[in-house]
Amino acid sequence: MSNQGAAPGGYVIVIAESGGVTIEALPADGSLGLDRLQQMVGGYVQALPGFGRLFASADLVAALPRDVLALFDGQASIPCSAYCDEEGKMNRREANMLATQLWAYALVGNGMVKAAPDGEVWMSDVLVGPVVIVVGEIALCKEREA
Repeated sequence: MSNQGAAPGGYVIVIAESGGVTIEALPADGSLGLDRLQQMVGGYVQALPGFGRLFASADLVAALPRDVLALFDGQASIPCSAYCDEEGKMNRREANMLATQLWAYALVGNGMVKAAPDGEVWMSDVLVGPVVIVVGEIALCKEREA
């Protein structure tokens, strides 16, 4: 995991199929070009519907450095935007269970999916390949535009 210090523009969190997490600081202006995003997901970029908040799950907290966790500032979730490879399933990419779990939390949090009484969430879909989550100022701007 790479941690490049405080990033006023935000962070890019890349979750690999294996569950490995890498962190990259965004430039101060929060820019992230399409070419770079395509490289990170390994193909054409697809925005993930309903993945507008990142919840601080135990698995995620264990994987993130302190300065990224500081973005949560005591909140259960923070605004984000998330992306995957549009053709990941056609290309038989491996399932990304950590990213799918985080997506499920986001879908429950925004009311698109309902959790069972025991808190379990049954998803009819699974994310595959690397998933890129952008947090910080760029994600806040996207949330305000919605």
